[in-house]
Amino acid sequence: MKQQLKILLVTMLSVSLFTACDEKKEDFSDSIPIINSCSFYGNSDGNDSSQIIPYSSTHKMKYTLNDCYKRNDYYEAVFRSYENILGYSEYYEIEQVNYTLDELMENRVEHYHFIVMDAEDPCLPNINNDYKTLVFDVETGDYWAGTNIQSLNIYGKCQNNDYDADSQLISYVEGYWEFPEYDNFYEYLASMDWLKKDD
Repeated sequence: MKQQLKILLVTMLSVSLFTACDEKKEDFSDSIPIINSCSFYGNSDGNDSSQIIPYSSTHKMKYTLNDCYKRNDYYEAVFRSYENILGYSEYYEIEQVNYTLDELMENRVEHYHFIVMDAEDPCLPNINNDYKTLVFDVETGDYWAGTNIQSLNIYGKCQNNDYDADSQLISYVEGYWEFPEYDNFYEYLASMDWLKKDD
């Protein structure tokens, strides 16, 4: 039930759908595991590279209407990441590696946008393993999976030449999420004209 609620909320309240290829692939949403927390790690080019300060933020996913409404950027990030990884899995070349998240960021000192997801169950249902941490690179479409951010052992290299980084998703990672005007989802619904009674 919790899994179905998550997919329903993300699908209903998503800002837009991210598509990496020309053709829409078969539905993947039922395979998205329950994500306990989602984190953004970013660093963008600046005029003076010596003043670049990496940024990060984390959200504990609650899977309630109010939480999805107020922090839709995180729910949307999970959905769009998995849309690439699972929806277009045939475009990935899988390798065994040994990285940490710090090493991934050190290799891209001046420019990176990573989404880190910690799942309740294995984060890659199409691969037989117990890895529960997934790192998605918004800029390249690549991903890494492992037991935690200190042990990333699976590398999925995106082989899709048509992959185009999602600019809206990058803005979410950078913290440019337009916070909802209303305090909760129910206040938002109550503001809708179609819910108001006729005089």
